[in-house]
Amino acid sequence: MPAIRANATETIGNRGGIIMPDNSIRLLVEMDKTAREKVSSYQKERDEFDLFVQETQKKMLEERTQEAQKTVAADIERINRELVEKKAALKTEYQAVLHAINALYQQKKNEWIEAIYQACIK
Repeated sequence: MPAIRANATETIGNRGGIIMPDNSIRLLVEMDKTAREKVSSYQKERDEFDLFVQETQKKMLEERTQEAQKTVAADIERINRELVEKKAALKTEYQAVLHAINALYQQKKNEWIEAIYQACIK
């Protein structure tokens, strides 16, 4: 059974109840359109925010990477400087010990040769 018009603004359904006033339909259509526009706007905002987050993450990663590289370079430079200083100190210590050994050898050389000779002829 087709719907019957009760008056100019209402539609009567198959069971005799009022389905919806005509102004309500127009209002619902407008509300639906407004809601879809808002959803579209919010989706656009979300997409822009997601893009902002991605760009920010990329920028932060690049900055942190550069900072880490600078820190590593500074540490390498410091370690190399410390190695050069340590090497120089060890070389100085080695030279001092070598000089002391040579001095002791020159001082005791004849005595040691004599002791070895005496040990061999006995």
